[in-house]
Amino acid sequence: MHLGQASEFLWGRERGRELRYQMEEQLQRLPQGGTLVADLGLVAAMNYSVALELFVKLLSAWEKVYPQRGFLVRQPSREVAEEVSMALEHHGLLVLSEPRPNEWELIGKVSQADRDTLQWASRQQYFTAPDLAAALNLNLTTANQRLKKLESNAVCIRNAMGPRLYRYCLSGR
Repeated sequence: MHLGQASEFLWGRERGRELRYQMEEQLQRLPQGGTLVADLGLVAAMNYSVALELFVKLLSAWEKVYPQRGFLVRQPSREVAEEVSMALEHHGLLVLSEPRPNEWELIGKVSQADRDTLQWASRQQYFTAPDLAAALNLNLTTANQRLKKLESNAVCIRNAMGPRLYRYCLSGR
C-alpha cells in the first residue's frame, strides 16, 4: 500500500483513521502467510496523530485480528521513521522497517535483544525457536519469548510444523 500517493504530507487523526481503514480492508483480503507492506517512500512528513491512528491502533490488535500475517514499513524517511517510532515506543510496540532494499531494522520500543534476534533472523529464510536458541546461545524459553514478541508485532510469521514445533519467517520474505 503506497501511503504517499494522495499526499506527501500526512496530517491529522482523521487522515490516519482513513488510511487505517484502507489498510484494514487490504488485510481482510490478505491470506495467512501474507505480508502487508506500507510503502512510505513518497511520504515527506507525517505527524504523531497519523502515526498513532495508523500504526499504533493497527498493531495493537494485530495478534488477535490478523494472525499469521506480517507487516512491513518500507522506505520511511528519517523524519517519518522518527514519528512512527515515537508513537510505537509510547505504546510498547515495534515494527519491521526496510529503509533500503534488503536492509532490515526495527523501530519503536526496541531492545538490544530484539536487534540481535532480528540481525540473526534476517540472514535466515526460515527458522525455529531451537535454531534461534542454538545460534544465540539462549535457552529455549528465552528464544520462544523473543519470537513471540516479534510475532505479536507482525515482524515475523509463525507456521505450525507439528504439534509443538513452529517455523518462522521474517515478514516481507
